[in-house]
Amino acid sequence: NEKLRDEVFEHRSDKTSLELLHNEQVEEMANEMRAYYSEEKMKLEESYMAEIDDLQKRLDDSIAKLKSHQDSFVATSDKLKTAQEKLNERSDRITELESRCEEQERKLAFHQAESQGHMEAAAKL
Repeated sequence: NEKLRDEVFEHRSDKTSLELLHNEQVEEMANEMRAYYSEEKMKLEESYMAEIDDLQKRLDDSIAKLKSHQDSFVATSDKLKTAQEKLNERSDRITELESRCEEQERKLAFHQAESQGHMEAAAKL
């Protein structure tokens, strides 16, 4: 009986040792997997951060170009507005001069007719 009891105790002891060993191995594997996935996660985060930084730089460059084009557009628009104002002023001045020329032509025609009338009257005398 004692021998059987010793064998059972030894078996239980071996079983406990094997379970402890197994649990240690499982814990070690779990720690290795955690370390691996932590490292992979860090690599991905670094990669994504680099990509985000690149995209941000490209966005900033595009915004700067857009502002530059916008400033150029505003300057050109202002020049066009000024040119249109000058054109309108000159157009008004041309209309005014044409009107004065027409008035002068009417006066000249009137004076010529009047002068012609006086010459005819003088010729009759």
